[in-house]
Amino acid sequence: MRRRLGAFLSAFSRAREGNIAVLFALTALPLVIAVGGALDYGFCLSNKSALQSASDAAALGGAQAANIYMSQNGTSTAQVNQAIQVGNAAAQSIFTANIKAIGSETTAILSATTTVSSSAPTVATTAKSTYTPFLLRLVGINSIPLTVTSTTTMSPSNSYYQIIFVVDVSGSMAVGGSPTTISNMENSSAFYNCAFACHDPNNLNGQGDLRALAKSYGYNLKIDYVNTAIQGFMNQLVTYQNKFPGRYTVAIDTFATQGNFQQLLKPTTNISAAATAASQIDVEAVTGPVAVTNWGWTYTTSGLASALSNITNMGNGSSATKMLTYVIFLTDGVEDIPGNQIYGRQADLNYVSECTALKNAGVNMFTIWAPYYNIPNDNQYNVLIAPLLSSLPTTMQSCASNPNQYFQANDGASITSAVNSTFNTIIANSKLRLSN
Repeated sequence: MRRRLGAFLSAFSRAREGNIAVLFALTALPLVIAVGGALDYGFCLSNKSALQSASDAAALGGAQAANIYMSQNGTSTAQVNQAIQVGNAAAQSIFTANIKAIGSETTAILSATTTVSSSAPTVATTAKSTYTPFLLRLVGINSIPLTVTSTTTMSPSNSYYQIIFVVDVSGSMAVGGSPTTISNMENSSAFYNCAFACHDPNNLNGQGDLRALAKSYGYNLKIDYVNTAIQGFMNQLVTYQNKFPGRYTVAIDTFATQGNFQQLLKPTTNISAAATAASQIDVEAVTGPVAVTNWGWTYTTSGLASALSNITNMGNGSSATKMLTYVIFLTDGVEDIPGNQIYGRQADLNYVSECTALKNAGVNMFTIWAPYYNIPNDNQYNVLIAPLLSSLPTTMQSCASNPNQYFQANDGASITSAVNSTFNTIIANSKLRLSN
């Protein structure tokens, strides 16, 4: 038997083809497992990274949501409890959206815990998922658990802020504040059927004071809504200034005809005085004899340049002489200056260069575009405004520091809404919250 076994092994050792086949069979499985394990490991790390990104976004978004809620509603016990719910819900929603967007495993779940300490919301998240291997299942590894954590705290700041309104008060802001008002004015002989820049307070057309006439009819013009919206902004800010004295400085600039740029309110921490000043915002009066009247020019480029030259004390917010600076630029969007397009006028959008200059100087820009209504039967509208319509939204948006700080306000109600949105954004960014 020993001789037969020896002969068999000797014959086997001489059979090279069979030897290689067996050796391959013996080594193939470990090789496949090693390669498969490396591939699965890479995919597993990718999934964990995606899970971490979604968890981070959830923690950040939840903390921001809770912070915004408290900045707008206060920090009483009931409001803090509500902010906690808002933070948790926002974290879940943001996680769900992100995990789907990155195509991660459907097994991913998130637990979010929002807490509030000293008015600072913190959101801690734990995200879990399961990675299903491809080749490692050959050796019985059917799933790999993944767990990541994230924590974000939104701490109240001690920064200083200045907020400057730069408002277009040219005649075109005297257009009716709603389609109904425009139609009524356009169809009324009392307004000489005007629906485009009806702004003749000095009776140069023999029709009386049209600005006063609009008020007597109860017509609210675009400028009326601008006036009340900015008053509302200031009235809301009074409460925050009382809680955090000296932290907010405000100013109101207006522009229309070249040389008539006006600091209606120079920078001040007296927010109540700012609300009073806002009540004085009105369209620029048409002045002078007919031959030389300004007729409602809109020198937007010059107005923004003048606004920038009057801004001081900009900085990182660390002191009253280094304030974080916001400009809220509100206009119908068309620069209207002397030229040869029609009736000695021309229109352009060249002011975007001054928007860039403001941002380069460190200003955080909001833009509110109060567009012209479509007035197809008006010759000035067709020549001056209509050719620019397609470019106006992108121009006004490009003036803002980011797309979320651009608003299109088609009527009076949306002007009010846009101004309120700028208020909410600034307060949320400042993280200064009211305590009840």
